Amino acid sequence: MKTAHITGTLTAMSPIHHGGDEKTGSEVMFRRMKYLTSDGRFIQVPVISGNAIRGQLRRRVFRDLCTEVGYEPPVKMYHSLFSGGVLEEVSSGSGKVDLEMREAIRSLLPPLSLLGASILNQVVAGKLQVGIATPICRELNLYHPSDLQSETSFYEFLDDSFQTRKDDIKDRAADDPAVQMLVTFETLAPGTRFYHSLTLQDYSEVEASCLRRMIDLWQSDPYVGARSATGYGQVRIEYTWPKDWPDAEVYQQFLSSERSAILDVLRKIESALG
Repeated sequence: MKTAHITGTLTAMSPIHHGGDEKTGSEVMFRRMKYLTSDGRFIQVPVISGNAIRGQLRRRVFRDLCTEVGYEPPVKMYHSLFSGGVLEEVSSGSGKVDLEMREAIRSLLPPLSLLGASILNQVVAGKLQVGIATPICRELNLYHPSDLQSETSFYEFLDDSFQTRKDDIKDRAADDPAVQMLVTFETLAPGTRFYHSLTLQDYSEVEASCLRRMIDLWQSDPYVGARSATGYGQVRIEYTWPKDWPDAEVYQQFLSSERSAILDVLRKIESALG
């Protein structure tokens, strides 16, 4: 089984905010994960989740596919393509994704083959594994390649941003002023670099080219995390591709030549979803 590992870096070009589960009052902390450092300590380090990056790739590549083949997905189909779908309980003997449809998905829908989806009560597993992006810092040298070692602590990259919000109470007395709240959110500063990896398993040439197209699309709209509408989350995206890796044109030519068959399988999935 062929396996390819593609590694690279993401560099923050504007402050990045990627909110975690922890909230202290009106302050939203950056997402963190626990790591064991080389000196034997466990510490919580800010990271960008693989799921967040996977979501960026997914939305871009399926928008591109629908545009290229001229397909407008209805609501259930939209969720299956753009967000991975949800598992649904179905009656016995119904709602099965048969072997023929699975083979059609693998051969005719490379983005779905790479990223996977839940269709009715079936999971079509994706071939692409998207790693967690970890800051290149002193605390994580143990986890990064030798050419990406750092003597700078991640604490140096941390910063705080804030915004104000007014309440939206409708039935307010004329002389009762709106309450303005200050919300602080933790960010990583421009210039922060992250190590990132992608792993692709058991892939065809078209699927490899599709991955290249995903990254090209992301590089043309290079944002991750929250608040991109207000300038946050812009990144410079740089990966090192294996020798002789196909470019995006192979996948784009595939979409053009197989357009009718692609539309047919999309409509079959749409019909199964109901």
